[in-house]
Amino acid sequence: MRTASQIAAYYKQLATDYAGQALLRRCRASIHLENRDDEWYWDRMLQKYRPGTYNYIYYSRHEAGAQTSGCTQCLQFREHLSSLFFICIDSDYRYLRQESGIDYRYYICQTYTYSWENHYCVAERLQESLLRKLPERSSLFDFNIFLKSYSSVVYRPLLLYLFMDRKGLPGFTQKTLNGLSALQYQTGDLADNGAAAIQRLRASLESFTNPLEIQTGFDIEQEKSFYAVLGLSEENAFLHFRGHNVYDMVRSIGRHLCSGTNVSFEYDILLDYLAFDTYWEIKKSGENLSLLS
Repeated sequence: MRTASQIAAYYKQLATDYAGQALLRRCRASIHLENRDDEWYWDRMLQKYRPGTYNYIYYSRHEAGAQTSGCTQCLQFREHLSSLFFICIDSDYRYLRQESGIDYRYYICQTYTYSWENHYCVAERLQESLLRKLPERSSLFDFNIFLKSYSSVVYRPLLLYLFMDRKGLPGFTQKTLNGLSALQYQTGDLADNGAAAIQRLRASLESFTNPLEIQTGFDIEQEKSFYAVLGLSEENAFLHFRGHNVYDMVRSIGRHLCSGTNVSFEYDILLDYLAFDTYWEIKKSGENLSLLS
């Protein structure tokens, strides 16, 4: 079994190799992502805020020998990063927890939303893409209304989870929150802009969180104020909620909305483009990239 110093030396050497690859391939830098799908977000961001050719790394070999991906593996390199080799990761709850050492000064760039998927679920952009690509279906569903309702429903449970996590209180894990909010499309969910799906989400979350609020002495106004300083509000809570859950529900609704057409909702509408410079999370993520030395 390797010692801590041997593990550190291993990742330092691997980081040196990746920086060297960037030079050999005449790339601006090598970048370790959490996985291949993350390139949908990060390459578009980089071409906007730090244009160039990049050597993307989707997985690397763990010190134990296995090929490994994900945020934990990316962060193994955090002491050995540079302008020639840096990492780009999902924020998860790191930003809202105010974890230190995760920004451009340490060659670590983050989404400032839960994950990159949230950035593709900005309602105004979704609706614009739908209108442009499939105008005859755009009047059947309004993502502005759906995501406003979604954000409103998840806001309070999200604040409760963050409060309990910050205070070290047991009983509400991230896994539990994810499970309670894992919606599946059901027949009729297109009606009334997804009102039935929103009601199922509300019922699932409130049945669990209402008793916890009483048990823990949760003060909603205090928590609203605490996280407002970090930019979290009822309107943008869906951007800070688990990205897979938000993305999967939007994609599921969109697939049914586009059924019978030659339009792929996911690739033609959902992943059409990013709403650059229109909300603080994407502005902050882009600013971090542009400030890399």
